[in-house]
Amino acid sequence: MPEPRAVLRGIGTAGLCLFRIASNIVLLWLPGVVQAVRLFVAVPVAVGEKLPAGAAALRSAQLVRGDGMRVFGLLLLLRIVRSALVAGSTGFLPELYPLIPLPFLAFEAVAMAVAYVQLRGGKETLDVEATAQVFE
Repeated sequence: MPEPRAVLRGIGTAGLCLFRIASNIVLLWLPGVVQAVRLFVAVPVAVGEKLPAGAAALRSAQLVRGDGMRVFGLLLLLRIVRSALVAGSTGFLPELYPLIPLPFLAFEAVAMAVAYVQLRGGKETLDVEATAQVFE
């Protein structure tokens, strides 16, 4: 069972990231994409390193720095696959349209967690056992 504080940190960080990305997309499209890339691993950072939302966002940007194009490629691939799933299934099950992306969201969460571990492992010494305890 997840620790209640970890859940709240994750929700708070996701809310902050959503606000930052949405506000930048409203201003211009490109800054929104840049924010989405920089904040891609913010929720795993908040939960794994027990950081508040603002600190998790800064840490996410720090981890992504230098690997932004790889993270952008992963983010783009995830969005294309989700869009294809939704578009391909709307003709068959139009009444279930809002539920179609839900199983894929779990896959995206795993992709974010794996990206976090990969980015962190590439920049600093990573204690595998400490990282594994986050997922217990």
